Amino acid sequence: MKPNINLLKGLIYIAGPYQHKNGRECSQEEILENIQKAEKASIEWILKGWAVFTPHKNNSGYEKYEKIHDELYSVEWLRRDLELLSRCDAILLLDGWRGSIGSVVEYEFAVKEEMMIFYQDNKENFIENFQRSQNKHQ
Repeated sequence: MKPNINLLKGLIYIAGPYQHKNGRECSQEEILENIQKAEKASIEWILKGWAVFTPHKNNSGYEKYEKIHDELYSVEWLRRDLELLSRCDAILLLDGWRGSIGSVVEYEFAVKEEMMIFYQDNKENFIENFQRSQNKHQ
């Protein structure tokens, strides 16, 4: 007998502060906290039926190479993240995302690409996604 495998709802990108928050560089402890928050959100969305891409987990620890290789710097990591975001159906913005330059750029990219946008605090989810779907049908 074949297993009953339901298709996933799509691929969602988890965006939030990683190594910069509110215009300052995070401590190593804060980076670990940011990774844990992203991981927790990832599990929540996996349980909701989504495939999840979490750059916090994918890039964890790579910031140490910025000091060794001049060509590896925050903008370069962001460029790679945007490539991966372009393959996603939706983005989840974690609490505090507005204080992260990278997350703001990812949000702007998602808006430009007319992706579904979800917010961890859920306040804006319905309104923004409804407006986006209405604009697609006009």
